[in-house]
Amino acid sequence: MFNPYDFYITPEEFAQAEANGICKDTLIWRIRRQGWDKQRALTEPVQFQDRDKISAVWDKWGKLAEENGVSRAVFRKRLERGWTEEKAATTPKIDQNEHMKRMCELSPRTKRRKFSEDLVRLAEKNGIRYKTLKSRVTKLGWDPYIAATTPVFSRYEMGQKGAQGFKKKYGSDFNRIFFLKRKQNPIRKEHVQ
Repeated sequence: MFNPYDFYITPEEFAQAEANGICKDTLIWRIRRQGWDKQRALTEPVQFQDRDKISAVWDKWGKLAEENGVSRAVFRKRLERGWTEEKAATTPKIDQNEHMKRMCELSPRTKRRKFSEDLVRLAEKNGIRYKTLKSRVTKLGWDPYIAATTPVFSRYEMGQKGAQGFKKKYGSDFNRIFFLKRKQNPIRKEHVQ
């Protein structure tokens, strides 16, 4: 349960933190902003980034890294992820499209893919989106090859098909469906005469 006194830091706790190498601002930030419990905030050491070490490594490998199109920030991130200095400097950056292609190949979804890459390319070549291909096969029960090769109807063609189907079902007289004759009321006939 929340206790407001957990956020109060006594002078003794400040002294204990100072003895452990934790400054006053860091202690306040840990307890009041991050919600750490006091024991952890007082005892966990501060992690420092060794900027001099990173600068020394960059001085040694920076020129080679820049020749390969690797910026300083990318080089540093690669080192933080455990790359060797040589590999971090010599491996060129890949563009975003290539990265996405690699991630898709490694994705577990690729194993569950419903349509082959060739079928999807064939559909795109014929101007059919993946979503259309998928709905044709799964919802409408089409053969995948026919779904990938049959072109999508334009709005005009869809209207023509709809009109043909309507005529086939209800006949050629549209007015008969929409404008039904009203029955004449026999009482009104008498009043009209």
